[in-house]
Amino acid sequence: MTAAYVIRWVRAREYRHLAISAALAFTGFVIGLACNAVVTLTTMDYAKASLRDGSALATAGGSVTKTGLSQAYALSYSMYKTEAFELLVPKIYGGGGPLDAMISQDDSRAIAALQNMPPQAANALQRFLYFYWGGISAGSTGGPAYAGAIICLLALLGFFLLDGKHKWWILAASILAIFMSWGSYFVDFNGFLLKVLPGYDKFRAPSVAIVIPNFLFCWLAILVLDKLLKLSPADRAQTWQQYKKGLYLTGGVFVVLLVCYFGFDYTGQSDAQLLKIAAAQQSQVQEVIHSYLHDMRTDRQSIFFNSLVRSFLFILIAALLGIAWIKGRIKPLLALGLIGGLAVIDILTLDTLYMNSDNYRDIEEAQTPFTATPADQAIMKDTGYYRVFDLRQGAGAAITNLATAAWFHRTVAGYHPAKLSIYEDLLENQLEKYPDCQPTVDMLNAKYLLLPTADGRGDSAALNPGALGPVWFVRGIRSAATPRALMDDLTTLDTKDTALVFSDDHAAATISNTPADGDTIYLTHNDNDEMTYRSVTKNPRFAVFSEVYYDRGWHALIDGTETPIVRTDYALRGLAIPAGKHNITFIFHPASYYTGRVIQVVASILLFALLILAGVREWRMIRKE
Repeated sequence: MTAAYVIRWVRAREYRHLAISAALAFTGFVIGLACNAVVTLTTMDYAKASLRDGSALATAGGSVTKTGLSQAYALSYSMYKTEAFELLVPKIYGGGGPLDAMISQDDSRAIAALQNMPPQAANALQRFLYFYWGGISAGSTGGPAYAGAIICLLALLGFFLLDGKHKWWILAASILAIFMSWGSYFVDFNGFLLKVLPGYDKFRAPSVAIVIPNFLFCWLAILVLDKLLKLSPADRAQTWQQYKKGLYLTGGVFVVLLVCYFGFDYTGQSDAQLLKIAAAQQSQVQEVIHSYLHDMRTDRQSIFFNSLVRSFLFILIAALLGIAWIKGRIKPLLALGLIGGLAVIDILTLDTLYMNSDNYRDIEEAQTPFTATPADQAIMKDTGYYRVFDLRQGAGAAITNLATAAWFHRTVAGYHPAKLSIYEDLLENQLEKYPDCQPTVDMLNAKYLLLPTADGRGDSAALNPGALGPVWFVRGIRSAATPRALMDDLTTLDTKDTALVFSDDHAAATISNTPADGDTIYLTHNDNDEMTYRSVTKNPRFAVFSEVYYDRGWHALIDGTETPIVRTDYALRGLAIPAGKHNITFIFHPASYYTGRVIQVVASILLFALLILAGVREWRMIRKE
């Protein structure tokens, strides 16, 4: 939009207008950014410690590099090229989201097939029940980026009914965003953007760029309705000719969609996984799996067809109302109300499939999303401060993708979309290799292990007697020069008696570690952003705290005096404790948050002052007129 206006003003030699507009736009940008300073600064700050800024242990071919995400990882969660048609037909690729939002269970052949199978086979195949079969690699998505059939009709009409002031830059921005949403399916273009577009390699998902045309199509639709509302009798003939061209374009889009409907194979990425499993089975089992996949593809095609018909009918009714409007056979305000009402019905009837009254309940009515197993219940009888290591799905990558245990316990694994780099290193290089990581399990205070039963149908709780608690004193300190060397040493480290630090930190950690009877250190209080401990020692000691090291906000105070926190055992906190009795406090006080809060308050005051000033100026002009 900026480029379009600059080109227009330069051509008209309106340099003064350009300068004033640029100054106002820049002022608005700065104020807008400052009004969101808390979110912006804290996110930027955390990104430096997350995988988005790379990993010190990154290896060639991995998902992360030394400086950020790899191209393959950064461009995952991408949309197929034809998936952008979801703006017009929401369920072209199944729709995604809750099962009921995609298809009625009574109409599904795949669900009927599962119901007619033996329970064991049905349970195994139900894991592959994906009606969404689009490009997003996880096999599922929260729902389509549906702009609305009527919105899309009006937007397409806008390319013929409107002048060039807005439609061309909107088209350019929409095409750019659609290209970006293709991600790994248009890797030459998006790989280039990763290299040249600042911050793009920190982005979560390329597919979310589709919200840009979603928003801009709404803008075009509003401009079209505004023009029709101001239509004079003298312009009806010309407008009708332009309107027909827009209808031809819309019809062309539906022809393309019909070609897609008959040309798609309706095969998702999860289907390929199931076919690999089928290849190793007996012929009878293979036949059941292939029949199940055929039913799934039939359901997906049915979902597409029903959604296509739905969008076509909404567009047909709106187009007829538009014809009556242009021909003068219906009053403009009535036509506007009918088309607007249809657009609301179009969008809300789909939206309420994904968010409705079931999403808003009193806490008394809400049901617990997870049920505690007997093993969970047994662990929860322990009211101490400890963590749990959930191995019910086995070791390996599963421990970083499952977080259900966190509903009941403090856990050492789980999932996060923007992973903390040093802790992810610990997960990948230690915990995923269980049981060859006992020193790490102990230092993370994993007092209990959640394990599967022998038959795989239940779980059990096992006590880890080596768990070291929330804090402990060590007898010796070893150092390593590089992150890789330190991580490798951690595999065989006696974490109870020895601490590992980086060579550069050895001076801060080197202190008399002569143990004495009665030396104690223990946790007295634990809160989200403040933890307190009490220590009693006869000699200076070095303590290791079973809390993740994070130097972008955590501060350590010994009797009120700040003391440097030493990164210990790769991902934990260490502290040199003087002899005597001391109160130790860890406080989370990130400068990014508190600086951002000051900036945000000042900017908000300035914004409101400008709004008041603008209101007073407008009132004076109206009064003068």
